[in-house]
Amino acid sequence: MASASEIKALLSLALTPLNNNITKVMETVERIDGEIKGLRFDVDMHGDRLAALEREVAAQFAAFANTGLRLSHVDGHRHVHMIPRVFEIVADHARAHHCPEIRLSREPLPRCSRRCREWWAHPGRFLDLLPNLPKQALLAWFAGRVRRHLRGLTTANRVYGIVDSGSMTRDRLLELIDDCPEGVSEFIVHPGLNRQECPETLDPGDCRFLGSPRREEELEALIAPEVRSRLLAWQTQRNGDNPSGPGG
Repeated sequence: MASASEIKALLSLALTPLNNNITKVMETVERIDGEIKGLRFDVDMHGDRLAALEREVAAQFAAFANTGLRLSHVDGHRHVHMIPRVFEIVADHARAHHCPEIRLSREPLPRCSRRCREWWAHPGRFLDLLPNLPKQALLAWFAGRVRRHLRGLTTANRVYGIVDSGSMTRDRLLELIDDCPEGVSEFIVHPGLNRQECPETLDPGDCRFLGSPRREEELEALIAPEVRSRLLAWQTQRNGDNPSGPGG
């Protein structure tokens, strides 16, 4: 069995509404109700708000350090780390904790040649994904603003799973692997078991997400033999003996 120092793990920052200063953080990217709250929060973040945010980020990095695990990657729940001022703080702490990589949440738009035909045949699928398109555009805009804060941190060339958030089925994974170009790609998948009970501490939106039967579909997708075989084939065709492939 590997020792704790040999195991690499990621830290996904959860900036939950612990006090009134950062109540809006969790709503940044997921909810656009007539205004882009993330931009407003980014502009208004100063003084006590900024100090509270810095304390919370520092505390979560410190808690991870106490586990003794090697920190290989950092990101944020609901991509909250992509808010430009938040990203700068998180990147500084990542470097201080010798974390080599941070997620830059930017996803290429789906290839219309394939997806548009699917959406035309099954309009309901397009309606399911429609709320994710503004999120994809906002995150792409954030990515352009925060790149300058990487300063030595590495990041994947692209991510997949923002537009298809919550619907990364076996067929979708196979399609994305087939279309995946060279370089390092990160796939965002939310596997799990259908949970009928939800802790009171969770946001109602998270409860609906966890209770969706699609959590089991995504779990089945990840362990599907076809997905493993397709990944290995991708690696052989594009990288040869190089171990870095999609999600590598």
